[in-house]
Amino acid sequence: MACLWCSGSFPWRAVGILIELKMLPDENGLHPSISLRVLLEASEAEMDRVIDFRRHADECRQLARRSRSVDERAMLLDMAASWDTLAANRQRLIERKSAP
Repeated sequence: MACLWCSGSFPWRAVGILIELKMLPDENGLHPSISLRVLLEASEAEMDRVIDFRRHADECRQLARRSRSVDERAMLLDMAASWDTLAANRQRLIERKSAP
């Protein structure tokens, strides 16, 4: 299995490493605890997906405005809502993964 990070297909780019050193108590006193966190940034392609999802939602709304059928209009507005949900979920995922 190929490494996604090495192949360049990983949708996130490392922009830094946060190193945190704490002294934690245990039964023998204090001991050091080190945590490492890789700070990630969404790739341009990942952000493009959010933009595409929003564009699809807008297209559905435009088609719904021009539709003469009530059923077709309702279906297109449901599709637009689904695309909006996908865009919002992807945006939250990007923000969560890129937050320090």
